[in-house]
Amino acid sequence: MKEYKMTETERAKARENYAANIDSYRRNARRYCKKHKKEREEYRKAHLKEAAQRQNNYYWKNREEIAQRAKQKYENNWQELVNMDLITDCVICGFSKEKKAAIAFHHIDPTQKSKNVTQLMWCSIDKVAEEARKCVCLCFNCHQLYHAGDKEVVEKYNEVVKKKGERK
Repeated sequence: MKEYKMTETERAKARENYAANIDSYRRNARRYCKKHKKEREEYRKAHLKEAAQRQNNYYWKNREEIAQRAKQKYENNWQELVNMDLITDCVICGFSKEKKAAIAFHHIDPTQKSKNVTQLMWCSIDKVAEEARKCVCLCFNCHQLYHAGDKEVVEKYNEVVKKKGERK
């Protein structure tokens, strides 16, 4: 089969025709959108409700199992971070890292922070470790005193951060 090629005059005519009718093409496109917009929105809402309901039903049927899996993931990630030496005792007062609920991750450079480490504990260990490397471990008391501006705590913190920077 022979290939058809437009001549220059045919191309010019086609361009003129398109330019003359562009407003008509745009109007028809808008009309189509307005005509079907309501139907599309109703369809979307109905299916979103169904999907949310299915998800909600699954959660309520399996909430104990889901909570148990989340807790196990948290424990596994915590232990991995301990093994990687990313979780330590409080660097200021030495409070034990074994008391998980009392250890806070303080970002050395807040501009580098993407999320809180504890929010990421349910993610992959790689993401958690990446964020934990930007932090030092403080107990909640020292963390609060640091943010309150306690001179003694701030001085100790600065010494620790300086040592950590030298190790890199």
